Amino acid sequence: MSRTSKVLLVGLLVAGLGLTSVTKASQVLAEPVDFQFAINPTNSLSDIVFHYSTQDNSGGTTVQQVGTAPANQISLISARAQIPGGIPSLLPTWTSFSLYTAQVQGLAPTYGICVAINQADYTSAASKTFDQFFGPNIDAAFNDGQTHTEQDLINEFLSTGQADQYFTSGITNTPAADIAYGQQGILVLYSNGTNGGTIEVTAVPEPASVALMGAGTLALARRHRRR
Repeated sequence: MSRTSKVLLVGLLVAGLGLTSVTKASQVLAEPVDFQFAINPTNSLSDIVFHYSTQDNSGGTTVQQVGTAPANQISLISARAQIPGGIPSLLPTWTSFSLYTAQVQGLAPTYGICVAINQADYTSAASKTFDQFFGPNIDAAFNDGQTHTEQDLINEFLSTGQADQYFTSGITNTPAADIAYGQQGILVLYSNGTNGGTIEVTAVPEPASVALMGAGTLALARRHRRR
C-alpha cells in the first residue's frame, strides 16, 4: 500500500470514529451548518431574532426577523450558520429574543421582550427587569452616553419590525443569553421576568455526523498537501 493510500485510510478511520484532529480554525474553510429551534412559548412571539457567535467570530452574526411562534405549541424554525470546517467544538452559541403581546380582554394590548436564557442563569436573569439585566451591555454597545430601555426596543419592533444592531449586540454580549446547541433554554418574558416556555437548539445533521464531515475534510486536506 502506498504512503498516500495509507494516509487516506487513516483519515477515513478517524472520520468513522467521529473524531476530529486538533487544528486552527483558520486552516479549514467555513461550512454552512443548519440548526433547528424548537420553540414552545406560553405567549405568541413575533419578530424573532437569532444571533450566533463562534470561537473564531465572537462578534457573531445576526439573522433578523426569522419567524413567529404561536402560544402553547411547538414551532420549528431553521437557521444556518457558517462553521469552520464543520467542527463540533466550533459550533456556535445562540441568542434569541423577540416581541410578545400580553392581551387582557377589554384592555389595550401590552408588549414586552422575550429573551431565551440558559438554565444555569435563569434564576438571576428572572429576578431582574430587562433594563436591569441587559441595560449596561446595551448602553455600552450604543456608546453614546444615553440610556436605551426595553421600551425603546419594543418601539423599534413595532415601527420597523427589527432590532437595532446595538440592541442585538448588547443582548448577545450577556452570557446568560447564550444557548449552546443541544441544550434547552428558558424563554423569559420581561419586564416581570416570568417563565414563558422553552427553546431548544439542535444541529442538523446531528453533531456526530458533523464531526464525521469535519474529520473527512481534514484527512483529504492533508492528503492534498502531501502530494
